[in-house]
Amino acid sequence: FNNNTGNGTMSNQKFTYGQKQNLKANTFTKAGHKFVGWNTKANGRGTSYADKADGSNFVVNHGDSVTLYAQWVEDIVEVTTPGSNSNPCTSYTKFVAEQPGYYFAEAWGAQGGNYSSTYVGGKGAYTSGYIYLNKNDTLYLYIGGRSDAINTRANGGYNGGAPGGAVTNDGIYTGGGGASDIRYFGSATPSNEDLCWNSTLGLRSRIMVAAGGAGTGLYVGNVIWGGYGGGLNGGANNNISSCGCCTHTKSTAATQTSGGRGINGGESGSGTFGYSTAFDLSGSLCYGTGGGGGYYGGASGGQTVNNVSSGTGGSSFISGYTGCVAIQSNGNPKSGCDNGTTNNACSIHYSGKKFERGVMIANNNSGNGKVKITYMGESLP
Repeated sequence: FNNNTGNGTMSNQKFTYGQKQNLKANTFTKAGHKFVGWNTKANGRGTSYADKADGSNFVVNHGDSVTLYAQWVEDIVEVTTPGSNSNPCTSYTKFVAEQPGYYFAEAWGAQGGNYSSTYVGGKGAYTSGYIYLNKNDTLYLYIGGRSDAINTRANGGYNGGAPGGAVTNDGIYTGGGGASDIRYFGSATPSNEDLCWNSTLGLRSRIMVAAGGAGTGLYVGNVIWGGYGGGLNGGANNNISSCGCCTHTKSTAATQTSGGRGINGGESGSGTFGYSTAFDLSGSLCYGTGGGGGYYGGASGGQTVNNVSSGTGGSSFISGYTGCVAIQSNGNPKSGCDNGTTNNACSIHYSGKKFERGVMIANNNSGNGKVKITYMGESLP
């Protein structure tokens, strides 16, 4: 018995061919890893045996021997450091399945920016589910960031959060939080360009997305609260700060097939597939807070003369979760599928990878986003 980078020792075990006898139980350990059985090769490419398996046919000839190498899989992978807007093509974590079986994946979207410790941004969403991975299946993890500190124009959080408006004498506006997501490119190796968080293929390859929340701000002494990162639909903002005059329609939140719409139904500040965009009134100071990232991004807030509102939250997605609308490989929503669908087939990503027992919770996470993957075994728990 070989511990194969683990710890401990086990004595040899003798067998008689054709006489039923089980392997003795494994006693090796390895910090941060789970024992998943034995193999006749250290790299797991030989013959596999379960713990305490029948060993009556290990060898045929008298005196022959076989070495069994312990097989390990990293027990939990948790990534909590968000990506950086300064490094859009390298801010990800590559996860390779060490063993076939079910993995429990969880993702938390980032919160929108806080105006203060009391007036906080919309919280990010939570998503989870069990996915079956073959050995060496590769996932790419992108961690949403919360909007940075208030400055001249607060940046949006990494992975789809929109910037906030400019700081003025009568207002302070924060950016939206970025989504956290898991991407699967199939058997092909993605290019460096494909691995940029906002690349076309990268966004289409997302099989799980936890949405980010919108930023919260202040206008003429009134708080404008950012919408939360949503489930099937993003969280809407809930108030307008007004100095009187003029009609002002708030931004709308993201859905399964479209981004949030900007103020007064306009294009400026609207969300799109994968991210939110900033409100930009040409020649103005760009009032309003940033929208949250997501499967589809929320919309940013904006200004109509003396009326200012905040951004809205993004939507979440889980391949295999009823109510979600997956895209085709060309980026269009699946044919015949729309918001409110009860057809589970509409939810399955074009790669065929899907999650079992999916959970989606809106308005759940404070701070930066994160992703956690736990190996569960060869069968669903």
